[in-house]
Amino acid sequence: MISGMHLSVSEYIVWLGVLSLGLCNAGLLVRRKLYRKLPWLLAYLLVSSGYGAILFALQPHLSGRDYALAFWIQQFALLAITLFLVYSFWRIGLAKYPGLYRTCAAVLLLSVAAGLLVVLLTSRSVPSIAVTPANWLNQWLYLFYRSAMFVAAVLLWAFFGFVRVFQIQVTPTIRNLALGLFLFVLAHIVLDSWTYLRGSPSATIVTYSHFLSALLLHSIWFGTILRYRAGEPVDTAPRPLGSGRQENLEQQMDAINVALLHLTGARRPR
Repeated sequence: MISGMHLSVSEYIVWLGVLSLGLCNAGLLVRRKLYRKLPWLLAYLLVSSGYGAILFALQPHLSGRDYALAFWIQQFALLAITLFLVYSFWRIGLAKYPGLYRTCAAVLLLSVAAGLLVVLLTSRSVPSIAVTPANWLNQWLYLFYRSAMFVAAVLLWAFFGFVRVFQIQVTPTIRNLALGLFLFVLAHIVLDSWTYLRGSPSATIVTYSHFLSALLLHSIWFGTILRYRAGEPVDTAPRPLGSGRQENLEQQMDAINVALLHLTGARRPR
């Protein structure tokens, strides 16, 4: 993550390209009226690109401490929205199986609680960082952010796993939006893991890696939103002609759904 704005000219160009594409996606989302089905996607675009543009304009007038505070506010707003966005993909793509998306919500809540506990217990164990309130808070926020991103990646991977194994018909819109987010989150995890295990690479490599992953995310979303036409279904897709194997998979999914509903304390659907 980039907590300062000491960038070269080329880095500024890439970063402004990411902001511009994100704002373009937000405009397309509103124009295509997709924001009604995917409000968390619109929130992500506005916070990532709109807030980023505001930070860019205010950055010359902010002290380093104020900018860092504003940056972390944006990062944790994005983190919360990302988790809600992951849940919305489960909620819309697997609307027929409430047991699955209720389990997704439970996993997100438990993971956030566990992540907070683990970070509080381990964030003082890095001797290379001076123990000051500012450094401790920065380390705490970073570790929690990394843990939550890992949970988001696992849940997106599980989403695609259910869709693939049980041949659940998900619309291309949901599938491609979720794929873009999965690749983006995965890129962050790989970079952060490499930094943790091998040490931090050069600042230029870190900056370009984050910017290019964001550019990939917004490019996939741009193509997906651009192909969508207002009025097209988002949460359902045409199903192929039934077959014995398909019916068997549906029966298995129904059994899993009922078991998860029971596990999460929900009533069995009639």
